[in-house]
Amino acid sequence: MSSSSRKIISAIIAFLAILYVGYLLGQKGQIKVNFSNSLDEVTILTTEQQVDELIEKLAKCESSNNPRAVNFKDRDGTASFGYLQFKPESFKYYGVKYGFIGENASWDYIMTIIWDKEMQVRIAKRMIDDKKVDPQREWPLCWKKITKK
Repeated sequence: MSSSSRKIISAIIAFLAILYVGYLLGQKGQIKVNFSNSLDEVTILTTEQQVDELIEKLAKCESSNNPRAVNFKDRDGTASFGYLQFKPESFKYYGVKYGFIGENASWDYIMTIIWDKEMQVRIAKRMIDDKKVDPQREWPLCWKKITKK
């Protein structure tokens, strides 16, 4: 058997093992496997890494990574704020839903913390993980662009 054949067989075995481990970890269908050109190197991006990458791409598209960005007139005619360009109503709704913001938070408080980059990222991560949330509905142009859907 040639050296290149052994490398291909090794890569296939590694790929199958990775899929099986992913299945056992409950991540079936959520593991991305990249093979380098030489087939010697396999990179596994876990679901968490994939979400982090999506958030980074989303922020670049939405605000050019600027946590102080403001779009005074979004597609629907209302304003969006911050790193991931949340509308205050959505920011409060999801912040309350995921337990990051109290139900009785005032609009002054919401408009103060909406600028918190880390809070926006925490909320967005939960939204992406939430099967009931359609990220393309929340970030229509950029989600389509970064996921190429």
